[in-house]
Amino acid sequence: MQFTDNELEHVKQKCFDLLCFASDVLERENIWYSLACGTILGAVRHNGFIPWDSDVDLYVMLPDKDKVRKAFAKHISDDMYFINFDEEPRFMSSHDKLIMCNEVKEAHLDFYYLCGAPSEIKEQRRFATVTSYADRIIRSKYNKLKDCKKKNRPLVFGAKMIDYCLPDKVLKGYITKREYRYDFDSSSYVMPMACIPSERACMPKRFFEETIMHQFNGADFPIPKDYNAYLTRMYGPDYMTPKQY
Repeated sequence: MQFTDNELEHVKQKCFDLLCFASDVLERENIWYSLACGTILGAVRHNGFIPWDSDVDLYVMLPDKDKVRKAFAKHISDDMYFINFDEEPRFMSSHDKLIMCNEVKEAHLDFYYLCGAPSEIKEQRRFATVTSYADRIIRSKYNKLKDCKKKNRPLVFGAKMIDYCLPDKVLKGYITKREYRYDFDSSSYVMPMACIPSERACMPKRFFEETIMHQFNGADFPIPKDYNAYLTRMYGPDYMTPKQY
């Protein structure tokens, strides 16, 4: 989605409001969480948002999924809405989402549930690649072609043709089945369903065993203590050099 400079700053402020609210709820309910993906990178590199970013991401553990959903059902604010992947009609992204209501430009926070992943590199590559492309195909079902980049429209159109052959329940069930394929407690690696198609998506679980507080937009939030190892695996050793993809 394209934003003017003023729109982007407005959306960032709303996203930060969502982050503060979500952090408060998760801490009150004693649920482990961490900043995730580009939000960790933004915290470390910019002490806040990556300049062109327009959302925020959190990791939570798969075994806590029901606790997270119950927590936000209990504490939700009137100006926010929690989207449950399993129950929300026509919502095909493989994660839950918290959105700010009544916003023309949608401000949102993504909850990525860390599930068990394989330990062997070849199987990591296969599992992450299949999961990544399945997620992209499935989430395309209700995407509007006009909102996609022109170069991606033929691929999205092809994905939509596949999706329309199958009910939403079947497509969502496929994601859930992959999510629980590897036992979380006995797994040494974890990954979210929305991931890059590479073994790098499978993170050692030890990355998340210890967190530290780090500044993001003037407030402190948890990130992996060994954030350098996390960010190097995710974005490469030059992650401190800004790159807009």
